Amino acid sequence: MLQLKQPHFFHRSPSRSQQGQMAFSPVPADDDELIQAIEATHPDNAWTLSNEPDVVGLENFWNEVTADIEKDPEWFTFSND
Repeated sequence: MLQLKQPHFFHRSPSRSQQGQMAFSPVPADDDELIQAIEATHPDNAWTLSNEPDVVGLENFWNEVTADIEKDPEWFTFSND
């Protein structure tokens, strides 16, 4: 078993709440052509987070994904057997 021969005291730095409020740093502008094109086509890029998922939106998206997969000629499903 590992034993410390001399007493060792671990020091903690002050917590963030004692140092002030934490904030994100600003994101620098990117001159990438793709980023500029995306920002030009979606100028109102405001996101809102909620506690409840968008069930209807997820269901519609998943139905589109499964329909796209079923169009693949190499796709095989066991549910039809």
